[in-house]
Amino acid sequence: MKKQLKILDKIGNNVFQESSEIQNYIMKSETSRLEKFNKTTEKKEGVDRYNEFFTPPEIVEELLSHSDIIDSKNFIKVLEPTAGFGNLVSGVVKARTDILDKGTYIDMIEINPKNRNVLQTLFVDKDPYQFNLLETKNFLEYQPSENYDLIVMNPPFHLKLDLNRGIIDRDMWDIDFIIKAYDMLKPGGEIMGIVSAYLSHGKQQYKKWIKNKKVQIIKKYEGYKWSPTLEKEERGKKSTKLILNFHLIKISKPE
Repeated sequence: MKKQLKILDKIGNNVFQESSEIQNYIMKSETSRLEKFNKTTEKKEGVDRYNEFFTPPEIVEELLSHSDIIDSKNFIKVLEPTAGFGNLVSGVVKARTDILDKGTYIDMIEINPKNRNVLQTLFVDKDPYQFNLLETKNFLEYQPSENYDLIVMNPPFHLKLDLNRGIIDRDMWDIDFIIKAYDMLKPGGEIMGIVSAYLSHGKQQYKKWIKNKKVQIIKKYEGYKWSPTLEKEERGKKSTKLILNFHLIKISKPE
C-alpha cells in the first residue's frame, strides 16, 4: 500500500509539474499573441485613423531635389506639419549638411503619441535649438507666430470623421492640409509635398484653388508599392504593402 501511495504521489507531482509547464507555455503564448496584437493594432490605428504612410528615403530625396529654397538661403525656417517619424525632416537636414554657415530651424507637428516620442528622441533631445516639437498636436488647429520659408509635407490623403471625432468636424483631405499650409508661408516661400493623384477630389473649389496657386506637379507615381510603416519583409513573412498613385508637388508663394 505504501508503495502504491508513493507511486501515486510521484505521478501527482509529475502531473503538477507538467500542468505548470503547460500553464507557463500558455501564458507565454498569450503574452506573445497580445504583444503582436498590440503592435498590429498600433499599425492599424496609424493607417486607418491617422492615414499615416511614412515617406520612403528615395521619395524624400526626389521631392527635395526640386526645391529652390532648400539650399539658397543662409537661414531657413521649416515646418513639417505631419511629421511621423521625421523622414522629411531628416531629408531637409541632409540636403543642407554640405552648406557651410547656413542655419536650419525646423518646427515639427505630430498627433500620434508614439510618433511624438520618436521625434523627441531622434531630433529634439539631440539638438533642441535646431528642432522643435510643437505642443500643438493637431496641425489643423495650429496658428504660427511667424510664417515659414519652407514647408515639407506628406499629409493624410483622407482623414475620416467617424474615426477622428473631436479632432475634425468633417472628412478632411490632403488638399485641406495644403491650403492651410500655404497661408503659413512667407512671401517667396515654398511647399514641397506628397499628395494623392486626385488632389481636387472632384470638388470645384479645390480645382479653382489649385489653378490659382499654380500648383506644379513635379513627378507622378503610379502603382507604387508602399509599406505604411516602412517595415522590411522578414524571411517567410510578407510586409503589408499598398499600391498607391500619388504626385510630388511644389507650390511657390509670390514675393
